Amino acid sequence: MTASCEQLVHTWALRTLEGSGSGVVGMSAEWPTPPSSLHPLVEKLVDFLPQGSSVRIREGLAPPRSSEFLVDDESRPILVVKRYLGDDGAGRPGRYIAHALLDPTRALTARTAWRIARSGSLPSEWRLEDAPDSRLPRVDPELLARRIGPLMVDRSARSRSLLITVLGILDTGRRVVISGESDPEPLLDTVFAVLPSRMTERLTFSTYHADPYRSGALLTFTAPAFTAESVSAADCETVVLLTGEAPSEPIARVVSALLAGERVPDDLEDVNAVDEYLRLLEALRIDPWQASLDRIVQNLASEYAERWLLQPNVLVSIVQIFAQLSASQLQAVASAVGNPGIRDVIFHHASEEGITLLEFDPPASRPFLGVGVAFEPVPAEVSVRVAAEFDRLLDQALLGRRHRDAFPLEFASVTAILPSGAPGHSPQAQEPSQVPLLAEAELPTDRVRRIRTVLLNVGVIALVAISGASLGIFGASPATWGALVASTSLSVATYLIGRRR
Repeated sequence: MTASCEQLVHTWALRTLEGSGSGVVGMSAEWPTPPSSLHPLVEKLVDFLPQGSSVRIREGLAPPRSSEFLVDDESRPILVVKRYLGDDGAGRPGRYIAHALLDPTRALTARTAWRIARSGSLPSEWRLEDAPDSRLPRVDPELLARRIGPLMVDRSARSRSLLITVLGILDTGRRVVISGESDPEPLLDTVFAVLPSRMTERLTFSTYHADPYRSGALLTFTAPAFTAESVSAADCETVVLLTGEAPSEPIARVVSALLAGERVPDDLEDVNAVDEYLRLLEALRIDPWQASLDRIVQNLASEYAERWLLQPNVLVSIVQIFAQLSASQLQAVASAVGNPGIRDVIFHHASEEGITLLEFDPPASRPFLGVGVAFEPVPAEVSVRVAAEFDRLLDQALLGRRHRDAFPLEFASVTAILPSGAPGHSPQAQEPSQVPLLAEAELPTDRVRRIRTVLLNVGVIALVAISGASLGIFGASPATWGALVASTSLSVATYLIGRRR
């Protein structure tokens, strides 16, 4: 829902909606109270400096600025900004203006309210002689908030301490008064610049209240020279000096990351959600080549493993690193990873890489197949896949028993890469046990070979004879000599190929 705020302006003027002097000079038609400074809500909103403040101002002390974000009894968020103006029409000091925005839609957040306060949009100027107005328009707070650029981040120890305090407030709901801070605005800039909007949307605050212990805000700053004596200090749970106290985890980790410039999504609602997101970022940014083996295994065993493996080159790098490990190291790593889904991803990639290399670079494929064996979800699955690929290579190369005898090194280079325990592992045997070879029935028998040889010889002789006869019939010419050379060459090639088969 889009926020839309009603307005109320209170100051000293010659004419007000209450008469003259100090009173309500402007309000929206839908503002929920009568135009009376005596109404409890209005009285609370417009209360500013305590008695005796004018003396301190004349002595040279700068009056405080007040920006308060509160919630009324009906959970409607209210922003009120108060500023000291000087003398009234009779020359008396103490004139100020209070400008309030009330959001009946309850969509106004603390961050938007703070941006409006910092933008200078409030309070509006109101001259002594201006006529009162009971029909001020509704305003869009988002438009007002856009009048200021990005909030600046102060990375001082004071800002760190305030962030720690605010996170504690958001966790416990306790009210806190911050003392000893004469300029709280840069500190609050940091709070709203680095914390998610969802997390701070109901962080009520007051940069100044005459009685800070009765401001009604979760976070209130004091201005000692302009603070009224109060008997209600016990109503506030804690008074905090920003002294850089050591926080507990995960608050310390979250604050350090946010002040270091880490950005987090605006929809995170508490410190634990922010901490979880920061852990995820840390995990996803790990470069396997720069990490220790223990850190890689830790990441693979974490809840972030699946998203980490989807990062560019991470899975490829991990498999390449694992391919350099010994068999015992691989077994230990696979056991530590544990997650069947992650093991399956590594298994498939390593196996595919090994199977691909099996044809082109057999020795290089062995380490990858070893990774596949260590991570395989079903025992011997890698061996079955290797056997199938080996069978395909045998068929493609038309390898038979005589080829094993004729090309022992080439045959051994194929069988030697099989991982331990796979069919055909032992290259010394020079025969891949249990790997389907071409059936002996497919190989030519001795009788068939003799018949082929006779027919081949007869065919070659006949081809040469025909070529010679052609030379005698047609005479010696370039064409006949060329035909004779071509037919003879073809005969010799056919004969040699036939003998080899």
